[in-house]
Amino acid sequence: MTNESIGAERPYAFRDYLSTMVLGVTLALSLAGNVFLAWRVQAVSIELKWASARLPKAGPKVGATLPAVPVKTVTAASQEIRFNEGTTVLYVVSQTCSWCQANEANIRAVASAANLRKFHFKAVVLEPENLSVYATRARLPFDVVSLFADAEFRDRVGFSGTPLTVVVASGGVVEKVWMGAWNGARGKEIGSFFQTELPGLETTVSEGEVDR
Repeated sequence: MTNESIGAERPYAFRDYLSTMVLGVTLALSLAGNVFLAWRVQAVSIELKWASARLPKAGPKVGATLPAVPVKTVTAASQEIRFNEGTTVLYVVSQTCSWCQANEANIRAVASAANLRKFHFKAVVLEPENLSVYATRARLPFDVVSLFADAEFRDRVGFSGTPLTVVVASGGVVEKVWMGAWNGARGKEIGSFFQTELPGLETTVSEGEVDR
């Protein structure tokens, strides 16, 4: 074989080697991309689980401490519900919640009972619109205010479903949490706690129903 023929073959061998290198690099990059994607998916999954674990599952937790709740009155005046003295009953409702409306007779009966002077009832409506109209229609015998806070605060304190009843001791410590309309076993427990006979729901509903 002549020197010329050997030299003539080298360009072809180099091109073959170069294409193999390019293929190898491409495969390596593809593999690295897949590994990174798998890692990112796992990381996002862990982040979501961690975030979900922080969110309230059924309203505030018994024993937790609630911060002051920013609200607005029916006249649009800004206030805060502070838990400085006595026991406060937060009744969290939505104007569009059918179960809240069905439960109005129960909450009126409990709040009007003579032996409940030690409790300070507050209806916290999640929507600020037409608050005075709602207050007039519901005829609740205690202050009706609207929540004046962002979604982060609402999630942090656990106002995630309605109707929600939270009994808060002085200092903001949560004593009782009832999620849902006051019927069935829940209604019996609430009636016993407040020592009041409940008239029952104003409409027929299934036990445990909650609007979210």
